Amino acid sequence: MSLGSAAGRLAQVLLGDPVVARLGPEDILPDAWLAKAERVLSLPGDHGRFGLVHFARHLGWLHNRAAAWSERHIVSEMLGDGASRDAALAGFFSNPQVGDKQLYLLLKPLLIDLITRDRESPRRDPLALGRFFVGGWLTHDDDGKRWLSDDEFRRVLTYAPDALRSHVLWQVGWFEFSEKIAFLRRVWPLQLAVRTPTVVGRLCTLAFDDERHFPELVSAILPLVSHSQIGRVAWQVPHDKIETITNYPDQILELLAVVLPDDVARWPYGVNQILEGVIKAKAALVTDPRMIRLKGIWDRR
Repeated sequence: MSLGSAAGRLAQVLLGDPVVARLGPEDILPDAWLAKAERVLSLPGDHGRFGLVHFARHLGWLHNRAAAWSERHIVSEMLGDGASRDAALAGFFSNPQVGDKQLYLLLKPLLIDLITRDRESPRRDPLALGRFFVGGWLTHDDDGKRWLSDDEFRRVLTYAPDALRSHVLWQVGWFEFSEKIAFLRRVWPLQLAVRTPTVVGRLCTLAFDDERHFPELVSAILPLVSHSQIGRVAWQVPHDKIETITNYPDQILELLAVVLPDDVARWPYGVNQILEGVIKAKAALVTDPRMIRLKGIWDRR
């Protein structure tokens, strides 16, 4: 609704102003432009909030060019309460880009709070929050200190909804290997409540999608997974990973023995073909107690 409102259109016009287009990478926003933006935000009732949505969508860019102004007029609303807070968060979540440490550290306590305390709030956006937290963890100061610490990220993931945890793990799949291992060993929580079918499946995918480092990833993942108590393991079995199965049958069996439950109805579809591939790759594993258990569960279906 804010997109088609008069205030929304005014904000769009300001953001598309030729004065803005001519700014260089280090230029600040002119006072005259900020005064116009302030008048939009000062419109009564929902009109001002519609403008706030638009400006909050560009908060990272605005803060780089007018830090004090954006903190006074946008960040302060995000840290407040009521309808203006909802409007500012809605705009920010549609484009959660934060380019400088000062802004990140201002917003971090609020967004951690949305996950760990305000858990029923409709203002949360799992995908946007996931991008915010991943970006902060990956960003280091010159002295190597992360904007989001291991402990802070672990706390977030412990309380997060599965949608956020799953999205974070999808992003982890694109990390450099050293960061993947650091994340799995130092950040991912050990609590049983986190080991949902979705998370277990995503962790399996993370390992199978990186054949070169498959053994190391399995080693890092094993302490983080177990039989899910409910639901089918949400894992799309990778039948095309022939080289992984051929090269690492021991590690695959070790992983499957941990994540596959005793109820075959909750196994991912087609996982029996992975077990057959493991035996084909290393015939001696047919007498391994873990394989005997899994084959016995499958044969009783």
